[in-house]
Amino acid sequence: MTKFTSNNLMKDESIVYSTKLHWIVYLQVIPFFFLALVSLIAGPGILKSLETKSSSFFILGIMLIIGGLLDILYFRILIRTSEFVITNKRLIMKRGIISTKTLELLHSKIETVSIFQGIGGKIFGYGNLAVVGSGGTVNLFKTIEKPFDFRKAAQEAINKAQKTA
Repeated sequence: MTKFTSNNLMKDESIVYSTKLHWIVYLQVIPFFFLALVSLIAGPGILKSLETKSSSFFILGIMLIIGGLLDILYFRILIRTSEFVITNKRLIMKRGIISTKTLELLHSKIETVSIFQGIGGKIFGYGNLAVVGSGGTVNLFKTIEKPFDFRKAAQEAINKAQKTA
């Protein structure tokens, strides 16, 4: 549990289940490193065939590597600062670093929790989660780890809260 969740728990509220963003978000960095590799390896050969003496492909490759490393750092921070928590009273979801998206819904205000999962999600265990609140407001959270476990825990907590109400 991170600082956001612990600072926002109500009296007599306890965490039932929590998950995080899936590591698959790191794969978005691959194009940077692929282009960097191409420019560092193929660049000198292209320049020789053009009979020019420029280091533009080398500089481009270095810039792409730096961009890729910055993206890795960004996704690392994003994974560490994103929270997807079910408590005995509500659903709390937070994603973002500087610009954040949060959702806090009491169990009585949740209409549905839907999962959208492609082939990659089925293989690696991630999916997109859509939470529909009363009034039809849809909140989408992408690349959640173990989305079916999250939905099951949410449904059980909602059911338990309805029985005690």
